[in-house]
Amino acid sequence: MSTPEALIAAIRDRIAAGHDTKTIKEETLAAGHTEAVFEVAYTAAKSTPEDELPSVLSIWKAGYQYMCQEWKFTLWLALPLLIVGIADLVAEEPATKPQYVMIAGIISLLGSLVYAYLMVILLGKITGESAVGDYTAARTWARGHWAHLVWIYILVCLVVLGGFMLFIIPGLILSLVLYFSFYAYAVNGYRGFAALRESRRMFKGRFFTILAKIAGLGILNLIVFLGIFAIGMALMLIVAMVAPALVSVGVLGIVLQLFAGALMVITLRAGYLLYIAAAKTARDGSQRTWPYKVVAVLGFLFPAILAGVLYVTKDMTFSEFNYAQFPGEMGSPQSELVEIGFEAKLFNVSNNNSYEGLCDFLQEQGRDVTACNANSGAWAATIERADKQWCVDSSGYAKELVPPLEERTECLPL
Repeated sequence: MSTPEALIAAIRDRIAAGHDTKTIKEETLAAGHTEAVFEVAYTAAKSTPEDELPSVLSIWKAGYQYMCQEWKFTLWLALPLLIVGIADLVAEEPATKPQYVMIAGIISLLGSLVYAYLMVILLGKITGESAVGDYTAARTWARGHWAHLVWIYILVCLVVLGGFMLFIIPGLILSLVLYFSFYAYAVNGYRGFAALRESRRMFKGRFFTILAKIAGLGILNLIVFLGIFAIGMALMLIVAMVAPALVSVGVLGIVLQLFAGALMVITLRAGYLLYIAAAKTARDGSQRTWPYKVVAVLGFLFPAILAGVLYVTKDMTFSEFNYAQFPGEMGSPQSELVEIGFEAKLFNVSNNNSYEGLCDFLQEQGRDVTACNANSGAWAATIERADKQWCVDSSGYAKELVPPLEERTECLPL
C-alpha cells in the first residue's frame, strides 16, 4: 500500500491523463485503500495550484513550438492541401473540359481523404507523446482507430445539426461543448456517444471560461492568417507592378492553404494541452447518453426528409408549371423566352458545352419556335405571340424582334 504522498501523486497523474473519477476510485480501492482515504487523497490531488487552466498564449506557443519540431510532418500535411488547391483551380477554370473537371474533382476528394488520415496520425502522435519525428506508433494507432474517429465525427455532425433544428442556439452551444470529443477518445478511449458526453463534462460549471480559451485560440489563428494574407497581397501588388503576367490569386490561395495546415497542427496540439488541463479539475457529470442520441436522431431526420423531397421533385422542370396562371409578367412572352434560355443552358451543359442540336431539342420539349439557328458556340430562336416576333439568344437577349432572324445566331444583326 502506497504512502499518502505517493497516493496523492498517483491520483494527480491520473487526473492529468484525463481519467474519470470512477476509474480512479476503482483503482484506488483495488490497491487496498479505503473509500475514506480515497476521498481525502482525491480532494488533495485536485486542490493543487497546477490545476488552473493555462493561458491561451501559453498553449498556442506550445502548439507553435510543436509544429516547428515536427516541421517535416507539417509539410506532409500541407501536401494534400496543395493538391486539393491545384485541383480546385483546374476545376474552376472556364476553359477546362468537363471530363477534366470530373478528374480534378476526384483528385480533390482523394486529397481531402489523405489529409483527414494524416490528421488521425497527428492526433495519435500528439496524444501518444512519442519522440520527435517518431511516427511508427502513431501510424499503427491510426490504422486501428480511424474508424472510431470517423464514427465520432459523424455523431458530432448529427448532434450539432439536430441542435440547429432546435432554434439554432442549441446547435451553437453543442458545437462548442463537443470540442474535446476526439481527445476524449484518443486519450481515454471513450467511444461513440460516451466521447461526446466526456467532452461536455469538461465544460461543466465553467462553460464561459473554456469558451474564452477556445475563442482565444481561434482569434490568434485568425490574426496570424490575416497577417499572412496581408503579406501575400502586398507581394502580389509588387509583382503586379514588375511582371503582371505572374500575378495569380490562385497561387495566393494555395500558399494560404499551406499555412492553414501549419495552423491546424498548432491548434490540435493546443487543444490537447487544454483538454489535459481541463480534465484535472473537471466535475463529475451525468453518465447519460440518451439526450445526445435523441438530438442525433433529429439531425439524421433533417437530411433524410430533405433527400426525400429532392427525390420526389428531381424530375420537375420549369416547363411543368403553367406560368399563364400567374398574374403580371409570369405569362408574358418574356417569361417564355427566359424558360427557353434556361433549357438551352441545361442542354449546353449536358451536350459537352455545345449548342449543336439545340433546335431539335427545343421542338422535343414542345417549344413552338418559329425560327431557330444553333452551332457549337451560339444560338438564337424566335417565337410568335400576338402577331409579333420575340427573340432569345445565347448572349442573354430576350426581347421583341424587328428584323427577321434569317440564319443568324444572334437576335440583333451586327
